[in-house]
Amino acid sequence: MSRVNAILDEASELPVPEQRELALQLLERLEVADVPEATEPRVPGQIDGYWFGAGAEIPTLPPAYDPTGALLCDGGDGLYDGALCLDLVKLEGAWYPLSEAGRYAYAHSSAMLRDERVRFVPAGAPWAASVYEAAYANSLESVQVAASYGAEAQARCRLDYPTVRLKLRKLA
Repeated sequence: MSRVNAILDEASELPVPEQRELALQLLERLEVADVPEATEPRVPGQIDGYWFGAGAEIPTLPPAYDPTGALLCDGGDGLYDGALCLDLVKLEGAWYPLSEAGRYAYAHSSAMLRDERVRFVPAGAPWAASVYEAAYANSLESVQVAASYGAEAQARCRLDYPTVRLKLRKLA
């Protein structure tokens, strides 16, 4: 972290707009550097789907765009009422477990921080047959992830922040 502080000290000599730009570039590089390498885009057993906020209606047809999220449930059992899942987010074309550091970066996770209702609808047929409400559960240290979610999920976790878990409640 001393390299970061040295860069920020030098940046303080720059005009404000350049300081902001440098800080954003630095954060992007640090974020990418902290992401473990993935050999495959998907985590085995992940369930792709779409996040919908409190005020959003779930459409009658599946969205034409790529899934906005994915979940990996404990024991690989699939989605069910009461499931404890890892919240997977897509970075650089691969899916990674969300860490506590990233909770403010995504619409669904920041909404949950504000205690807003967030729903997950699995992709695939039949569309919207199952709808789940998600809420934060206790986070796990990366060394605890493999026991419930597998070695591949653990390998993709950040080591410097706990891994976020969600508890699902089946709505439909």
